[in-house]
Amino acid sequence: MDNKDRDVLGSCYAPPYDSPIEDLFAYNIVKYLNPAANLLRQFEVATICGNYRLDFIIEHDNEKIAFECDGREYHNWQRDSWRDAMILGAKAVDYIYRLRGTDLYKHVDDCIFLISQEHPYLFSDRGLVNINTLASTEAKDQLWRGTPSFLSIVYKDEDGFLNENDIVMIDIRSWLYRDTWHKYFAWAQEQGGGKLDALMASYKYEFQMEEEY
Repeated sequence: MDNKDRDVLGSCYAPPYDSPIEDLFAYNIVKYLNPAANLLRQFEVATICGNYRLDFIIEHDNEKIAFECDGREYHNWQRDSWRDAMILGAKAVDYIYRLRGTDLYKHVDDCIFLISQEHPYLFSDRGLVNINTLASTEAKDQLWRGTPSFLSIVYKDEDGFLNENDIVMIDIRSWLYRDTWHKYFAWAQEQGGGKLDALMASYKYEFQMEEEY
């Protein structure tokens, strides 16, 4: 099924999905989406370092917002950063949300609430009311933005104290945020694209040499 075929899915829940985490995300977010928003799954993107598939894309007007549901055992943070830089550099999407599997399993309503705060137009009026009702007190009262591209919620323990072992962390990646993506993509362009692992190794070697001299 190519990207064109996926357009017919609209904003409906349409299992099966590739993983339980993706199923959980899709099952929950479609309840609140604006009917004008189009949810696409396994969206393929062509970059100078090859083709990649994003777990989900939500299209609205001319904007594309990607969502990656990260299971800890399947993802490498450094490699994902390079991969996302290539996708952003290709202008295939405007934003990439990285959602941790543990956060979705434990706090899926709060994760969707955070998304709704950043991009409310993706959601229907009724959806915004409902997700605001379901969001936790911590999500509504302790929403914290560490940087323009990072959202976090710290939950309270049984004694009412903040629990550092129970934290939602959402990374929002955009060409507008951080010069890291620009540096990685510029290096890939300079090297003429190629295999991502080779680019990462050459970049690391080059800048280690600069530091030594």
